[in-house]
Amino acid sequence: MRFLVLLLPFLLGCQTAPVFQEPELRELADRVWDKLLSKASPEEAARLNRISVGTHNMEFKFQDLESPKIATCSLEYRSFTSKRVPVITYSRMFWGFDTDIQKEQTMLHELGHCALGLMTYDDTLYNEDGLLIPVSVMHSHRMISEYFIKYNDYYYLEILDKVFKK
Repeated sequence: MRFLVLLLPFLLGCQTAPVFQEPELRELADRVWDKLLSKASPEEAARLNRISVGTHNMEFKFQDLESPKIATCSLEYRSFTSKRVPVITYSRMFWGFDTDIQKEQTMLHELGHCALGLMTYDDTLYNEDGLLIPVSVMHSHRMISEYFIKYNDYYYLEILDKVFKK
């Protein structure tokens, strides 16, 4: 009995830690979240931190996902806390091949879902070259990296616009 009493704090402490914490994914998510906050006004940043789980209460994992899925956002139940936890899962295969800009775009999209509750927006438009491109970073298909780079500020501001219904 004495052994169990000594072991109980250790067991309870272990159960409150997040289940999935891939350091590379957490670092990317924190970097993208900080960039989003830097684009917000001070009032919007304060509001975002109030209304969102941000990245600190999220879990991140690599997994083999069915192609063509690159990443997903899900809520997973944790029996030891009786809570649902937002989890971003990134395909191992895509992570190995994706460029840094593709990873940033994918993480911004998934944070839009997991941290801010945004839906997918599949609007497209024709660019100056006559190519059909996604209007939103929340599009279900990833855009060509050069457009994400060219319009990077726009896509971060677009997320803020959707959250604050501007």
